[in-house]
Amino acid sequence: MNFNIKFNFANFITNFCPSNLNNKILLYHSITNSLKQDIFSVDKNKFEKQLKLLKKFYENDLRNIDENLKYNSSITLSFDDGKADNFFTAYPLINKYKIPTIFFISTSKIGKEGYLSNNMIKEMNNNKYIDFGLHGHNHVSFADLDINSIKYEMDTSKKILEDLLEKKIKFFSYPYGSLSKKTKSYFKKNEDMYCFDSINSTFNIDNYDYLQIPRISIWNLDIENSFKNKINGKWDFLNKFQKNNVR
Repeated sequence: MNFNIKFNFANFITNFCPSNLNNKILLYHSITNSLKQDIFSVDKNKFEKQLKLLKKFYENDLRNIDENLKYNSSITLSFDDGKADNFFTAYPLINKYKIPTIFFISTSKIGKEGYLSNNMIKEMNNNKYIDFGLHGHNHVSFADLDINSIKYEMDTSKKILEDLLEKKIKFFSYPYGSLSKKTKSYFKKNEDMYCFDSINSTFNIDNYDYLQIPRISIWNLDIENSFKNKINGKWDFLNKFQKNNVR
């Protein structure tokens, strides 16, 4: 079935699903000046409308990632990969509307064409609404790595980003949302971090797995109705049809 058809059907169903007051971390990748076929590239105008909506209806729930993990109903934006448009297109709007956001960086990409530079990262880091986390060094699936490779990815990316920002990094998102039991075991034993995946769901701060915190993917297909439904937890019903991404 075509993804657009699946999306429209799911969004129709969510109108009849119950809301909840769980916490939300919205997952973005790229904000563009023109509509692209890639579902993870959200149009700039649509993104601004979403920020306006957040500010109008959920302002008291907007919190930085640290506070999101402490207080009920919190909302935080997140971006994976560290694309340059995060700085040129998304960041000015995030700053304009003062929306707490965390950027997860694949450190091997820093300074490469189409990705954030050291100076861009440092400039955003000076903003009180902005946090940074790790997204591995080479943006590879952690489910496919052995222990030594996981250690390399974490040690290398951690040193690069912590040296750049001169502070401890304690947040990590799995590239492709992919992990294994071995991955979680490694993080539990060796890393003092909160880890985020891409399971499409809100979460309850009184009962969540800090090694696999879900986020809500925002796509270029999202309209105001689907965006509100996702924030209000109505899309959580999809968990019944999603496979656990832990291999």
